[in-house]
Amino acid sequence: MGNENSFAMQNRFLPIGRSFCFWFTGLLALALMQGCHRPALTAHSPDGRYVLEFYTHQQLFAMPGQGGFGSRPVSVYLRDSKGRTLGFARSDSECSITYDMVKIEWSAEFVCFAAARCFDLKTGQSGC
Repeated sequence: MGNENSFAMQNRFLPIGRSFCFWFTGLLALALMQGCHRPALTAHSPDGRYVLEFYTHQQLFAMPGQGGFGSRPVSVYLRDSKGRTLGFARSDSECSITYDMVKIEWSAEFVCFAAARCFDLKTGQSGC
C-alpha cells in the first residue's frame, strides 16, 4: 500500500515536470536563436573601407507603446571591408541605443551612429 501512495504522488507531479521541460526547452531555443539573425541595417563608409552593422534584440517584456521595431535595443558592429570586427557597442552597455535613435555620420576619423555615440576608425573604440 505504501508503494501505491508514492506512485500516485509521482503521477500527480508528472504534468508539471513535463510542462516545465517543454517551456524550458522552448526558452532555451529562443535564447540561442537571438544571435542567429541578419543585421537590421547595414551602412558602408563612403570610401568602402568600413561597414556598420546594426542588430536589433527582441524584448521579452515591454510596456504598452514600447513593443515596436523602433524601440528595440541595438548592438552595433564596426567591420573592415574584409568582414573583420574592429569595434563593438552592446545595447546593454552605458551607451545603450534603440533602433529609432540611429543616425549615421561618417568622417575621416570617426563614424557616429547615434547622438554622441561614435567609433574611432583607427582604434575601433566606441564612446558616449
